[in-house]
Order: sequence, then structure tokens, then C-alpha cells
Amino acid sequence: MEMRKKILVTTIAILAVLALSTVVVSLAWWPPTPKYAVPSRATASLDCLDTGKVWETHGILHMKGSYWTGPAMGAMGPGVVEAWVDFSVNLATGQGTFRGKFEVEMFPGGVFYGSCKGTFVGFLPGTGIFVSYGTYDMYGAGAFEGVTVKQTGVANVTLTYPDGPPYGQWDQEALGVVVFPYWPWP
Repeated sequence: MEMRKKILVTTIAILAVLALSTVVVSLAWWPPTPKYAVPSRATASLDCLDTGKVWETHGILHMKGSYWTGPAMGAMGPGVVEAWVDFSVNLATGQGTFRGKFEVEMFPGGVFYGSCKGTFVGFLPGTGIFVSYGTYDMYGAGAFEGVTVKQTGVANVTLTYPDGPPYGQWDQEALGVVVFPYWPWP
């Protein structure tokens, strides 16, 4: 009987150690969750410094590889945006699509890299202003390593085409969320 108790106690001890080590290993591999998220609002005013390749077919204006830059202000502070955008917009209806990539150099230090896509929903007659709606996804590097930003926004895009050489200005306001990998953030 004494031998059976020792075997039973030993077996229970081994099972307890195995169960505990499984829990510890499981917790070590548990996927990280965001520690802190805050609402964000950002504005940007970009000028088109290079229209890239521009052509018109059947009343649709296409710009591929256009380069835009200008100041931005958001939840993480001021910065300068550089964006490379492709778009197609119907000059009669103001409807179309855009997509691109961008960088936001922040002050002081750090940078956000991102992508955008959206639609042109119409225009304001006689103004050359096209209204767009889009999504903007960013991730931080440098001082902002691990920070992500997801936003949706509305932009007024002013184009001088076809009344002059293609030129544009992109004025935007976006709302979303900034997710920090841990809190407190430095």
C-alpha cells in the first residue's frame, strides 16, 4: 500500500508539473495585444510637385506616379508628408479612384510609412475641386517603432487640368485611432 501511495503521489506531482509548464509555455507564446489606443485627428495640405505620367482617355484623367508633399499635423505632432499617388477621375462626374504610398517625417525624430486608397465621389462645379474619401494605414519607425495608425478621411483635391498644366493641391482631414504597443509611451 505504501508503494502505491508513492507511485500515486509521484504521478500526481509529474502531472502537476506538466500542467504548470504547459500554462507557462502557453502564456509565453500568447499573442501580444494593444496596450493603449487613442483617437486621432490629422490634417494635411499637400502640393503636387510632379504630376508623373498624365493622360486623358474618354474624359477620364489619369495621373500615375504623381508626387505630393506638404505639412501635416496629427495626434503624434507636426510632420512633413511625401506621397506618391496614382489616380483616375472622370472629369464630367468627378468620380474615380486613387491609391498610393506615403511617408510622414515627424518632429522631433521618427517617421511613419503608410498606404492609402479611396474614391473620388464628385466635384464642386466650376471650382476644379474634387472630393475624395479614403483610408490611410501607417506604421511607425525610429522614435515611433511599433506604433500603428488607422484613419479614414475626406480630402478636397484641386486640379487645374484641363485649364492649364496639370497641377494639384490635396487638403485633407482624417479621423482614426493610434495604437501604442505598450503604455506609458515615452
